[in-house]
Amino acid sequence: MTRIASAFHTLRGLFFDEGWLALTLVVLLAYTGIVAKHVAPWAAIAILVGGTLALLFGSVMRAATSSDARSADCSCNATSDA
Repeated sequence: MTRIASAFHTLRGLFFDEGWLALTLVVLLAYTGIVAKHVAPWAAIAILVGGTLALLFGSVMRAATSSDARSADCSCNATSDA
């Protein structure tokens, strides 16, 4: 049961903690569906894969930046208290 709960919390975190990621992925899927009717299939696939990779990269960079900012705040507070 713990593994199922852990997996559920991970999925919940993906879609609710990173709400902008879920929303932009839905927009990307809709855009790709519209464009797929007017371009070659390989171009629609390239848009979908490239867009998904770009969104995931942006999510990782945003998380790393916020993590760096939090750790910098913690280290500044620790050194100023000493």
